[in-house]
Amino acid sequence: IVGLGVDELSVAAVQLPWIKHAVQQLRFSDCQALVEEAWKKDTAEEIAKLCRELALQSYGELLT
Repeated sequence: IVGLGVDELSVAAVQLPWIKHAVQQLRFSDCQALVEEAWKKDTAEEIAKLCRELALQSYGELLT
């Protein structure tokens, strides 16, 4: 959603440190590129794969 221009999120207080760290690791240009690629995909699974790849690349330490 960062790539779509969303600049505010509502999350539970306990999640805030992890979400804040994850978002700070993202580059807006990478998020925009992900959105452009996602529009070309046919299934939710393909889009989820793109998202997982960017997440692993940007803040993989939070996913392990």
